[in-house]
Amino acid sequence: MIVELTIKEISTAAREGLERRIGAMQARRCEPDGQPKADLWGNDIESCFAEFAVSKALNIHWHVTEDFSRLPGDCGGVEVRMTHHKHGRLIIKPRDPDNRPFVLARGRGQRWELAGWTLARDGKQQKYKDDPDGRFASDEQKCFFVPARDLEPVEELLRRRVPLRLVRDT
Repeated sequence: MIVELTIKEISTAAREGLERRIGAMQARRCEPDGQPKADLWGNDIESCFAEFAVSKALNIHWHVTEDFSRLPGDCGGVEVRMTHHKHGRLIIKPRDPDNRPFVLARGRGQRWELAGWTLARDGKQQKYKDDPDGRFASDEQKCFFVPARDLEPVEELLRRRVPLRLVRDT
């Protein structure tokens, strides 16, 4: 599924990305996994673009908030992982809530490919465990990298009518 954001949507998401980065600086939050990314500003902005694209595709209002702990996910009850890599995989972290759906968004700027989704528990399979950048000190810290071919189509989230705003973690 391809989603194109409008200039107004890009503007809204870019402002939120800037606010996230400033908030992280004020809270002295560092990157939670491994080495910091080279472009934290760009990463926060592009992540907001990806979240907006998923919200648009799923017809979910994208909430902007300063308190991320109060949100049930990036978009309703859905988590979004983005990559700029054309054949990038969905990253699921060991601590991610098992019952939460995760969507892989690949792209940059206005155009996003929503490559698929899975529940975190289904992506936490040994065959997906990887450390492509060699940034984790132990096997327990390694993440799961699910290829797009093993994901469900995003349209399936709509067909199944997963209660996106009411997903509860177990």
